[in-house]
Amino acid sequence: MKYPRIYALSEYAVTVEFGDTIDPGINRMVISLRDQLSREPFPGFRESVPAYASLTVYFDPWEVRQAWPGDTAALAVGRILEARSRFASPEQGDEQAIVEVPVCYDQTLAADLTWVAKFAQVSVEDVVRLHTARTYRVYMIGFVPGFPYLGVTDPAIEVPRKQQPALSVPAGSVALAGRQTGIYPAPIPGGWQVIGRTPLRLFNPDQEPFTTFRAGMTVRFTPIPLKTYQEMAAYADSHS
Repeated sequence: MKYPRIYALSEYAVTVEFGDTIDPGINRMVISLRDQLSREPFPGFRESVPAYASLTVYFDPWEVRQAWPGDTAALAVGRILEARSRFASPEQGDEQAIVEVPVCYDQTLAADLTWVAKFAQVSVEDVVRLHTARTYRVYMIGFVPGFPYLGVTDPAIEVPRKQQPALSVPAGSVALAGRQTGIYPAPIPGGWQVIGRTPLRLFNPDQEPFTTFRAGMTVRFTPIPLKTYQEMAAYADSHS
């Protein structure tokens, strides 16, 4: 298949697909195009939503038709994105500094840590060591507002999703699925394997920006003891 692949998602949206794998170079092209559009929006541009290997661009069809009256809105936007995507760079550097995320891996907060260690045939300490040894790229925000999809984890701790999702995963839960790791921003159902919890608040609709993370950021997990977690969580609760 030839990439980038550009197609209409609806009468209000066009998607640019740069590939079909989890790859930092492909994701940098996604973020590069997102940043281009933020700096130099075309008439009718509303917003863009990055995913692992694609960018979906939302627009106002009426405004687009006013600027390009001879085309359908989707066709006009598709041509714009085709031209812009030529300048999307797989070498684009990440402007943000590494975001340090404190995580408590105490088993009272890590419902699946023992299971992960057993599945991976390593010790619990090894799971924590391997999880904190890497920096991770925020490939996208999705599933629910504020949920960062981070990758990639060490292959030694690659684990499947749960066969039976939990009905409620506590906010701040740090979890694994495949070679991805993520953080639940709210108490919601979920099927990833929970190995720890952060006291950080990832989503707040009353502040700007609403979410802690943005696609293209770099994250490192730092282990903290249970007492520190409790103190930081209490502080966050009192200031939320």
